[in-house]
Amino acid sequence: MGYVPYSAGNKWFYNATTNDPTAPASSSFIASFINGTKSVLGVTATALTQQDTSTPGASLDSYYYLSLGGLSYVGNNDTTDLITPQIVPYAQLLFPVQTGRVSSVTGTNLPFGYDGIGNPITLNITQTIDNVAIEAVSVSAGSFSNAMKQVSTISGTARDAALGQSIAISGTATDWLVPGVGLVKQTSSTTVGTTRIDTSQEMRGYTVNGVFHGLGLPLPLASGLAAGDSNLQSPGAPGVASDGSNFLVVSGTVANGTSTAGPILARIMDGQGALLQAITLTPGATPMTAFDGTNYWVAFSNDSVAGAGCHAQRVSTSGAVLDSSPLVVSATSFCGSQQRMAFGGSNGLIVYSHYNMSTSRHDLYGALLNPNGTVGTEFPIIADTSDHLFPVVAFGGTNYIVVWEQGSATTPAANSLYAARISPTGMIVDVPALPVSTNATGQYSASVAFDGSNYLIGWLDLRAQTGTSHADLYANRMSPSGALLDGAATGGGFLISSGATQQLYSPNVAYNGAEFFVSWGSLDYGNQGGLGIQAARVSTTGTLTSGSNIQVSSLPSIATVSRYVYPTFAKSGTSALLVWLDNTEVSGSQKGLAGLSMAPF
Repeated sequence: MGYVPYSAGNKWFYNATTNDPTAPASSSFIASFINGTKSVLGVTATALTQQDTSTPGASLDSYYYLSLGGLSYVGNNDTTDLITPQIVPYAQLLFPVQTGRVSSVTGTNLPFGYDGIGNPITLNITQTIDNVAIEAVSVSAGSFSNAMKQVSTISGTARDAALGQSIAISGTATDWLVPGVGLVKQTSSTTVGTTRIDTSQEMRGYTVNGVFHGLGLPLPLASGLAAGDSNLQSPGAPGVASDGSNFLVVSGTVANGTSTAGPILARIMDGQGALLQAITLTPGATPMTAFDGTNYWVAFSNDSVAGAGCHAQRVSTSGAVLDSSPLVVSATSFCGSQQRMAFGGSNGLIVYSHYNMSTSRHDLYGALLNPNGTVGTEFPIIADTSDHLFPVVAFGGTNYIVVWEQGSATTPAANSLYAARISPTGMIVDVPALPVSTNATGQYSASVAFDGSNYLIGWLDLRAQTGTSHADLYANRMSPSGALLDGAATGGGFLISSGATQQLYSPNVAYNGAEFFVSWGSLDYGNQGGLGIQAARVSTTGTLTSGSNIQVSSLPSIATVSRYVYPTFAKSGTSALLVWLDNTEVSGSQKGLAGLSMAPF
């Protein structure tokens, strides 16, 4: 019975596609869940409710009867389905589950509605269900080695006797069923005459016996952040951190008709993305957040509070703002955006670029953060004749690691990536810095996370760029001692996702407690084939375990001319929250945040 975990509270989430021209959308999400019982055909059947995001408010209930002998399909609540009531019940699975014929049903002269002038149409139909093999299958929710592949076929003829006309009907549905999980994948093809409709469902997440795995469904988290336009820096990247139970999500805001940073939006949310408390912080740009073990820190750039520079405010887990006057991190340098602040051990480290007036270059600076609300004196991490831009930081158990883009006046368009370890006391461990990726063609937009043993550093890479392709997403692991584990800085690393057909943007590397989860956005619009937020799973041994890219978000809205960018991730126990910016461009629209809950796969 493990193939059909039909217990109360179980849920399944799917990515769905169709080529049906009458469908509301070609892609959508489907949620299926156990919804009690109902008396059907004299038995107490389990109701499986299915809801499709392309048809809000609508649902379909299918009824199954589970016995010691197997699982029988006994009907549904679709009043337009004329055939099912005439051929149920039939066996969907027999116990014990094994390969071979499950059931065969034949119907003759079944009423099938009427033609345009009222003549009756009848249907002759044969349906068979066969378990054909036990095989491996990979979907967004994971890889499964023991799926039962079940094939259902339908063939028949619809006949209009009055007009002497008939039309052939055929269809095939292939299901992959996994013990203890349920249906993980389905493909179907239905042909009526010369018209063929194909559909597919691939599981992205599920809850069985109270344990959630994979990805939930996307939901809106905040709106009204800035007026719709093409400027991805207005309001810029969101931030998210966790206290171990709930999450703090932050975003900049921009007043309509201006470029002035408004009050920082801060929201405490639970693991399902439900709002627990809304907080308004000081005006500031590109806020980021991290948790120090007791309170959240929100750091941001500001040119109107206490002078120009980088500032911070602390927020308690109950939502109290602890610093009415923002803490000064740097009076002269701006900070903000993703992964530029981290806590570990007894303190935190924030990193940022500092413009050196004497060299006309950007040096790399940092400052130590004390959970008691004091900020250490800022210090240079690296300062030379190169530019050091867009740093990211993670704590590795003993030291922090900082990764940045480094360029020079001679190669301004071909930045390299370097790293340095910083001790919790602010000592620079690596002088000179450690090369991460130094291909002459250029690499940029780094992100880093630590799995308890090694770091994974991801970036956008131009080594394979052609006239029609864009940057690829690469990664390389680094040991706590600073050694690259997946090839040298020149030519090393491994491919996560190709930019051959997508303009990949803003990658984010995170660790979910079991493996690395790498997500990214796209600069392509929906009408250009843009795919929005996608992701890949990478094992701690540096193996790409997800196969093809995982579709995280919906496709970008064509109606609002949206691009989905800046995914950012925070983990809380066994769950996590992934948040991104919906950068809508339609005049009169408002940008917002979307996100979803997730858990190890």
